[in-house]
Amino acid sequence: MDYTRNFFSVVCLFLVFSCSCVSLAAASDENNTLSDMISPELKNKLVSQNPVNPQPVPNEADEPFIKMLQDGGFTVQQGTIEKVDFIRLAELGIFPDAEGNNAANPYFCYVMPPAPGQTIESDKAFPNGFSRSIRIMPDEAVVMIGQTPPECKFFSYPTDITYRTFDGVRTWIFGGIGDTINIGTINAGDGNGEVFDQPVMIIYSPDNSVAEKVKSLAISAGYPETMINIAQIPPPQLNLGLEEDDDAVAFGMRAAVFADPDAEEKYMKDVYTVTRAYRLTPDGTATPDPFPVSNLRVRGTGESEFYLYHPVQKLRQAIIDAYPDYTWEELDTDILFPETNQQIQNAKNAVGENRDASYLGSENFTLGMDQFAISYGVNHMATGKGVYSNVNAYGTKMLNGVCSVDSTKFDGSVERYLGDDPNNPMLYAITITRNNSTEPFTMIVPEGPNLYGIPLEDEMLIGWRTYMEPGTNVGPAYPELLFDKVIVFTPK
Repeated sequence: MDYTRNFFSVVCLFLVFSCSCVSLAAASDENNTLSDMISPELKNKLVSQNPVNPQPVPNEADEPFIKMLQDGGFTVQQGTIEKVDFIRLAELGIFPDAEGNNAANPYFCYVMPPAPGQTIESDKAFPNGFSRSIRIMPDEAVVMIGQTPPECKFFSYPTDITYRTFDGVRTWIFGGIGDTINIGTINAGDGNGEVFDQPVMIIYSPDNSVAEKVKSLAISAGYPETMINIAQIPPPQLNLGLEEDDDAVAFGMRAAVFADPDAEEKYMKDVYTVTRAYRLTPDGTATPDPFPVSNLRVRGTGESEFYLYHPVQKLRQAIIDAYPDYTWEELDTDILFPETNQQIQNAKNAVGENRDASYLGSENFTLGMDQFAISYGVNHMATGKGVYSNVNAYGTKMLNGVCSVDSTKFDGSVERYLGDDPNNPMLYAITITRNNSTEPFTMIVPEGPNLYGIPLEDEMLIGWRTYMEPGTNVGPAYPELLFDKVIVFTPK
């Protein structure tokens, strides 16, 4: 490939990615990702000299608050909001892989300017210095003002560590710091318990006094206390500062399984202007008051799903018996993404894990055009172990989630195997195939384009997520779950 001749085309693709306007065009060779097709030199140029600079969108409603912050000794810099498409970022080589993205569920992050006087460039910075990952001083704060999503099954606002230097090597970590502010814990609106489509403010800071000062100024500016949240960034757990070897953090938003497609479309369109983010840097005269490392929410209620063990075994046998003309292989299931606190101690990528969910995964396998698989097990939403769960297909090379089915679509999926069984509402079975099928409740795994699919010869795995047990506001405990399973069927 003539990389010079194709530079303008690739830059245009990068522009499209950054503006989140349209889908990335397919490469001519479906089996190659864009990351494979771009030379290392050109890839580095795209990353370091991205022609797109994210631009903040000022909001007049925030001006009184900004004035109070400035009068209170803060330098205020506005950031912006970006939709994060992990597959595109992986194709361009900006991320090492697609980070086990939850297919069909949107992610957003704050893109923030560097601190005043910062001399070390932020990781993967845009030309104007803005970045998804920022180094932050122990007395700084980031404030988000916006609106919660419309009715959906789950949303949260995670804080992630993204980069840490281990033995002189800048290492991509990407995992949740502590627990998130989520649908079960958020302060929003007037405090009447309604959490959807409500005004919200989140103050992120490593310093208790700074966070409380910002909160006090926000209340004085007219924001009700009932909509204000403080997200603690724990200094004992992180290396904070603006030097080369200091950690980088990121602030995100995620939402899943919207009740109304029109409301979802409006949210996706308006989020860039409705949500604002500001970096606050104080004059440095206050006495430090660092937050401690907070206690984690305890996973589990003591109530397990094992009362459904025999119904699940009955479903398993019924699935096998339904396809006598096929051989079958049942794959092992295990924890797919260990918790970030475990991964960071081993200097490993946590692939976006946070404590909102439990993550299970199958063994790797290939799925040909004449094969199919069945994902089956307990409907964890129906048992109350999560507000929703889903089935995802991932390419194992790049951890790219290409399709999913969530638990709101599980109802009736086991009747084809069990008939009229009283346990049907607590179970599910989803067919996974490469092409259109007469089977109901089917998830089709595409071959492409690029990382939006999984080539026939490439290995894949099935991943299962269960989000937030209502009684704990954190992902369910693994020992209390009956693990999802997958069986692969091949013609005899």
